[in-house]
Amino acid sequence: MYHDVKKAVVVLAEQFKTTTEQVLYIIGKKYFLDGIFNLVCLLILIIITIIILVKVSKFNPEDKSLWIPIVAFGIFFLGGDLVIMYYLLYDGIQYTFNPEYYVLQDIVNIVKSFK
Repeated sequence: MYHDVKKAVVVLAEQFKTTTEQVLYIIGKKYFLDGIFNLVCLLILIIITIIILVKVSKFNPEDKSLWIPIVAFGIFFLGGDLVIMYYLLYDGIQYTFNPEYYVLQDIVNIVKSFK
């Protein structure tokens, strides 16, 4: 398996006309930047959620029959929001602090595609 991985990295380096170290560095930076992007998206989503919650808390309709759709939408929105936040946080941390793992995973996937 080691020789297959080494061969895959060498083939990539030859195709990009660069060194193997540079190929691994570029792939690692890609995952690091993906992690930063996920964390920035998480921050934006948290800010939007806070703004919506503040606006909804100040909303007081005259017709009390509007409360049921508002509460239903709020529960649906917050549930989906929390799921999205979880995955953004999880991927953001994984990609930012451990990009080497994903570099190796990409190389292994390239080796599998050769076979």
